Amino acid sequence: MDNGALSYRRFLDGDESAFDIIIKEYFDNLIFFINRYVHDLHISEDIAIDVFADLVVHKNRYNFR
Repeated sequence: MDNGALSYRRFLDGDESAFDIIIKEYFDNLIFFINRYVHDLHISEDIAIDVFADLVVHKNRYNFR
């Protein structure tokens, strides 16, 4: 597994299906991670959605180093 870097690079290159792969791979785990802090699954899901929305809006923030 490439920890999502390859899929993210494909997404940056315009492959929209790569973003679907990222969501399928990380969405549930992100919800459970966030839930450890907020103790509410619905709020955790909303925050996770916001995280992925931010990823789309600010595509080039990630540093591959």
